[in-house]
Amino acid sequence: NNLNVARILSENTDFRIVLTGGMVRNGDGGITGQATRDMLDQFRADIGIIGISGIDADGGLYDYDMDEVICSQAIIRNARRVLLVTDHTKFGRPALMRVGTLAQISALYTDQPPPAAMIALLATLGVELHIAPAQSDSTA
Repeated sequence: NNLNVARILSENTDFRIVLTGGMVRNGDGGITGQATRDMLDQFRADIGIIGISGIDADGGLYDYDMDEVICSQAIIRNARRVLLVTDHTKFGRPALMRVGTLAQISALYTDQPPPAAMIALLATLGVELHIAPAQSDSTA
């Protein structure tokens, strides 16, 4: 639920983009808060995409921002498939508030492979793991 992401996705005429109400976060255009959660609870999405601040070794998902946590929890509750997008620095990183667990996630998208124990946990839970290809610097 982000103004910048919605703008980019709206360029595809096959997509139908719905934004919630709520507070717009300065800097990244994220929309969060109670109004956002209330609206998210009214929908059943095919796919929900969340990010987090940390994943512990047991598969717990954590964040620092309470408004972000309640919105991510609403997405998890109301999406048929939940995609977690995060970079490698979040593996094993603690954060303050629990969002949920890897057991609630359908697929994890990241930039580098997680630690071996986490790869095993993902396999046990049936969570798809997708590693983004490295981007090459083009200085033409």
